[in-house]
Amino acid sequence: MWYNLCVEGTYMEFNAIEAKTTEQFRAEFMSDSFRVRMQNAAVKCSVEQISENFERKKELTTSRSAISTRLDDWDATNQKRSGRCWLFSSLNLIRFNMRSNLGLSDKSKKNNGGTSFELSQNYAMFWDKFERANYFINDVIDIITQKVITNADYSQVQQSSQTLLDRALAFILDTVVDDGGQWNMAVNLYTKYGVVPKEVMPETVSSSSTALMNKILKTRLRKAAADLENLIYEPAGQQQLEDEKINILRDIWSILATNLGTPPDRFSYSYRTDDGEYKYEDCITPQKFFKKYCSLPLKDYVCLVDDPRAEHKKGLSIGISHLGNVVGGDDVLYLNAPIELMKQLTIESLTGEHKTGKGHSRGPEPVWLGCDCAPYMNRADGTWASDLYDFEGTFAIDLTTSKENRVRYGDSAMTHAMLFTGVDLDKNFKPRRFRVENSWGSESGDKGFYTMHDNWFNEYMFEVAIHKDLLPDELKNKLREYEANGRKPNIMLPAWDPMGALA
Repeated sequence: MWYNLCVEGTYMEFNAIEAKTTEQFRAEFMSDSFRVRMQNAAVKCSVEQISENFERKKELTTSRSAISTRLDDWDATNQKRSGRCWLFSSLNLIRFNMRSNLGLSDKSKKNNGGTSFELSQNYAMFWDKFERANYFINDVIDIITQKVITNADYSQVQQSSQTLLDRALAFILDTVVDDGGQWNMAVNLYTKYGVVPKEVMPETVSSSSTALMNKILKTRLRKAAADLENLIYEPAGQQQLEDEKINILRDIWSILATNLGTPPDRFSYSYRTDDGEYKYEDCITPQKFFKKYCSLPLKDYVCLVDDPRAEHKKGLSIGISHLGNVVGGDDVLYLNAPIELMKQLTIESLTGEHKTGKGHSRGPEPVWLGCDCAPYMNRADGTWASDLYDFEGTFAIDLTTSKENRVRYGDSAMTHAMLFTGVDLDKNFKPRRFRVENSWGSESGDKGFYTMHDNWFNEYMFEVAIHKDLLPDELKNKLREYEANGRKPNIMLPAWDPMGALA
C-alpha cells in the first residue's frame, strides 16, 4: 500500500502501479489508429509543428507591421542570457519619452554612428542588485529577530508564527538577488539613481549572462545570513550589526563592480539630433540627466493586475510581503481589475483616445506589461494566440482549465515583462491584435516585435502599468484609500504567492 486517504471518515487505499495497468495502457494506445498516426508525426516533427493553427498563424503574421496604431520606429533590444526583462521594458518606455525630449528618432541613427538611442540596462541592474542586497540583509535581520522573540514562548499561536517565519526566510534565501522584478521596483531605481545612455555603461559578459555572477552573489549573501543569525542570537548590539552590514555591502559592491563595471557618478554625452544639430552634455549626473530629459511622471503609473482567484475581489489593492528592492522606496502595489478594463485602458494609452478616464490630456504612449509569455507562443514567428496550437486535438485529451485554476495550481503566473507599442483596431474600436516590443533581439518576430491576438490577452495577460488619470473613479478612490491608510493594501499576500512572481 502506498498511502491511505481519509475521506468522510472512510479510508481509501491507493496502490503502486502494477504491470497489468501499463499493459492495458500499451494495448489501448497501439490499437488507436489516430494516436499511432500522431506518434508517427511527432517523432519526426515537433508537437508544436503538428498542432499549429495555420489559419491563425496567417492572420497574426499578415501585414503585422501595418496596423491602425503603431508607436515604435526603433530597434528592439536584447536582454540575452539574463532575466532583466522588467528593466529592458521599463527603460524602453522611458526611451520613448526621452527620445522626443532629446530631439532623436530613428532618423537620427545616420547622424550617430548608425545606432539607435538606448538606455543602459547594465547601469540599472548594478543598482538593483546592490539595493536588493541591502533589502535582503534588512529582511534577514527582521525575520531572525522575530524568530528570537517567538522562540521565547511556544504557545500554539507563536508556533504558527514561527512556521511562517521559517518559510519566509527559506523563500528569500532561495530567491535572493534574482534577476526579475516589478514596475514599482524599476521606478524606485530610476527615481533614486537616474539613467545613463547605454554607451556610458555598456553591456559586459556578466550583464548579458548573469548566472555565474548571481551564484557568487547568492553564496555571499547566504553566508551573510548565517553570520547575521549568529550575531543576533549572541546577542549582538546595534553597532555590531551595522558594522557587519557594511562589510557585506562592501563585498557585494566589489563583486558587482568586477562583473559589471563601476557605475558613473557623472558623465559627458554628445549626439546629433534628427536635423543634424550638435548637442553636448558636460559632466552631468545620471539623476540630472533623467530629470532633464524624462518627462514621464513614473510614480503616477499604477499596476493593474488580473488576479482571477474568487477570494480576491476586483477593485481591491494587493501587496506582496518581502517583495521589493530599495529600502525606503515604494512598495509593490497592485490594483485588482477586470481583464476587460485592463485591455480598454491599454488601448486608450496606446491611441490617446480616452473613453473611461476624465480630466486628463495624455497623448499616445506605450504600455508596460507583465504576462505569462510561454503558453501558445511561436517564438520564431513572434506570435501569441490562445488557439495557436491544438494540443487537445493532437493528444486527444482534455486540457481545458480556467485562468483561476492555472494560477491556483501553479500552471500560470506573470513571468515576463514587455512593452505594448501598438494595437490593430476594427471600426468599432475593438482590438484584433496587439504589437509588443520584446527584449529578445531582432531575430524573431517582426525584427524583435511580437504580435498578440486579442484572445491571448484575456488568458495570459496579468499586469499593465497605467497612468492614474486614466483610471475609473472607483480605482482612483482605492488609491486615495491606500494613501490614507498609511499605504497599507486591502490584501497582503505572502512572498510565495503566485502574484508575487517576478517578471
